[in-house]
Amino acid sequence: MAEALVFLVLKKIGASLADSATSTITSKLVKDISLLREVDSRMKNIESEFVVMQAYISQADVHKANNKTFEAWLEQLRKVAYEVEDTIDEYAYLTGQQQTSRKLRFLRKTFPYSKNNVALRNIADQLKQLEARLQNLTSIKNRYSISITERGGSSNLNNYAHGEQHVSESPYFTSEDEIVGFGKETQNLIEWLTDGKQGRAIISICGMGGLGKTTLASSIYKNETTKRHFGYRAWVSVSQSFQVDDLLRRVAKKLLEKNQAIPNDIDTMDHTKLVETLQSHLQGRRYFIVLDDVWNKEAWSLLKRTFVENNCGSRVVITTRSEDVASLADEDRKMKLTTLSKEEAWDLFCKKAFERLDGKRCPASLKNWAEKIVDKCRGLPLTIVAIGSLLAYREEKEEEWRLFYKQLNWQLENNPELNWVARVLNLSFIDLPSYLKNCFLYCGLFPEHDMITRKRLIRLWIAEGFIEERGSGMTMENVAEVYLKELIHRSMLQVAERNDFGRVKYLRIHDVVREITLTRSRKEMFGIAYDNQEVIKLGDEARRVSIHKGSETLQPSISSRQLRSFMLFDKQLSSSCIHNVSSNFRLLRVLSLRYANIDKVVGEAIEPTDVGSQANFGRDVAKGHYHDTKAKTSVSESSRVLVRKIGSLTKIRTLYILKVQRSYCEALWASLTKIPRLHTLGLFASRTDEILNLENLKPLPNLQKLKLRGRLEEGVVPSIFSSFGNLRELVMGWSGLREDPIAALSIMSNLVTLNLCMVYDGQGLAFLTGWFPKLKYLCLADMLQLAWINVEDGAMKSLQTLELTGLQNLKMVPEGVKYLKSIKDMYLRDMPTAFIERLEGTDREIVVHIPNIVY
Repeated sequence: MAEALVFLVLKKIGASLADSATSTITSKLVKDISLLREVDSRMKNIESEFVVMQAYISQADVHKANNKTFEAWLEQLRKVAYEVEDTIDEYAYLTGQQQTSRKLRFLRKTFPYSKNNVALRNIADQLKQLEARLQNLTSIKNRYSISITERGGSSNLNNYAHGEQHVSESPYFTSEDEIVGFGKETQNLIEWLTDGKQGRAIISICGMGGLGKTTLASSIYKNETTKRHFGYRAWVSVSQSFQVDDLLRRVAKKLLEKNQAIPNDIDTMDHTKLVETLQSHLQGRRYFIVLDDVWNKEAWSLLKRTFVENNCGSRVVITTRSEDVASLADEDRKMKLTTLSKEEAWDLFCKKAFERLDGKRCPASLKNWAEKIVDKCRGLPLTIVAIGSLLAYREEKEEEWRLFYKQLNWQLENNPELNWVARVLNLSFIDLPSYLKNCFLYCGLFPEHDMITRKRLIRLWIAEGFIEERGSGMTMENVAEVYLKELIHRSMLQVAERNDFGRVKYLRIHDVVREITLTRSRKEMFGIAYDNQEVIKLGDEARRVSIHKGSETLQPSISSRQLRSFMLFDKQLSSSCIHNVSSNFRLLRVLSLRYANIDKVVGEAIEPTDVGSQANFGRDVAKGHYHDTKAKTSVSESSRVLVRKIGSLTKIRTLYILKVQRSYCEALWASLTKIPRLHTLGLFASRTDEILNLENLKPLPNLQKLKLRGRLEEGVVPSIFSSFGNLRELVMGWSGLREDPIAALSIMSNLVTLNLCMVYDGQGLAFLTGWFPKLKYLCLADMLQLAWINVEDGAMKSLQTLELTGLQNLKMVPEGVKYLKSIKDMYLRDMPTAFIERLEGTDREIVVHIPNIVY
């Protein structure tokens, strides 16, 4: 984890050194230019120290659990790194990194020359002391011989990884009658192994740590059918730190021990000889190899030449936590495991916890607490087996089980019989690159069972400074999306829901993994989550605070100045309490109050020019650099002024504007053209008869979602719509159109969602062949004159959901619905009786292919 902290500090130092504003504006704020040069020099020296430190600890972080000397040294390094971060942020706070003459005048007024010199002198002195402390840490490391072995060498790093791997396997190598929840998966795997296809096939089993990948692979490896089918079999655990020749020797010994004599020189063979030996023995033979716990593609690239493609029906099974590794498998031979169902989890727990009882059934007196314990495991077999096995030897007394449940999180970290579970799950974290570790730890700050919104998470990462620059071709949001995908592919985060475009909408982190993550965060002072703690003293325990529920009092401390994130999920905490502590947040980067019981954000306005994503003007405002709030305001006489200022939000991606009036549309369109990255736009008229005049609206090249509510000029689709070819979602209401709009909208060939409510006063709509090829969701609502809908064969060929609401003049099911072969759901709300009667009677054949019809 210290590696991730150093990575973040290096990023901040680099930004301070590279920012041209620092050298141009700061020089005008102080008289003694030598001070600026000294600060610059000190930062460069510290940067050099940290670059080497980061390279060192990136290889040594895994020792923390076993090496107390190294852990103590690392703790001192962490303290220095945090102090460097504070000093760099104070420097940024001093300079403001402002770039306009107006702000420079403000700075000169706020920070007179004398005060600037004193503040900068203090920063230079602090950097000098920190530089000396870093150099002293290097001396301490050498004095006490705190060293590591390079990756790929023998040793503690390899021993640690292999040791944890062996521990992770142990509970899984059980008898087949104790395996729960893998019936279908086992059957599929045996079929894939013995399907008679002659080519060598690669099969992958993928999922997060603890799901039972090893258990499943073990069950098919020991299965009598596969034993009879394959004459040559070998199981080898790869793990994070592997040596290719060591793996090959283990494979060779497993393959040859029952079939042929093992060569006497097997332990001294070089790589080429090992490969040739294995190739010669496998040529012409049907073999079955299990490569358990593969962490990267490199392992397979180094081994695949050995496992010859001999057209004998050979099979290689790979278990992995990484979707990238799983992609090595043949196209139709990838298996992704999920958590057990509640019933399966209960069954597995009872087999372990009550194995000594008749029928392995839970006593009635323990059922309440047993169910709570199983629920806490959230279907993760590793945890269920470990906890169940431990409880099997506890007294069957309700009070003892109640206490165990109350202490479950502590037990997972501190009980020697359980903390190996945390170590096994932590392997995934250890394997993360530096730039992902902070991002993942941040996910643990959300409440238990919380559905984490992709957009919000990305904005928080960006606000915290976790996202690195990757060239002019990628925005910060683009890079953050790459980070998110990597965490998903590594099975660290699970996708809970995708939107109609196939993009991730909600994510979740497994509860057990979250608890382990929070323990690490608290230990490293990265962040802390408070739940049902009445009095909270802010800043003493961590730099990021997340308050979930049950808090009554927040007490600021001196350390509150060092807080970087304050996230509030507790709806009961008073606004006065929030205001009292927020005045101490000097270096805060994230203030999340969207669930808070407040009506407005109190304090100085925060510059909006760096907003990473979203703002709402009108009923709901999320306003400011790092604010995430639900403060309310109203649009009145100031609205005309407000829309002119919108153009200054040059980095904004999502914008909703309520109570739009025709009188200031022209100014609004002019502002929108200054926001090139705008992705989502919502415009809502102040009244049902208010006209949205889009005549002067210019093309918005990156716009993908457009929501309009208001009458359109002259009752026709505006010509600007022809430039919206990239639009993915269109929602329209109150439009007052007099002509069928479908033809004009059909140019939007990338539309995935189309929602039309009260848009058209005519009698018919026509969807012709080839129109809307990517459309998945169509809603037609409250068009009172609509009497017919014509759908030609080949129109909307990807449609999955059709919703018809309040179409009071539509008396029969559109016949063309029968051409919508991909449709899965049809929702009918407030439709006339005649329509429903036809649906249930003469028109039934039109919709017989639709699995789900709700009315």
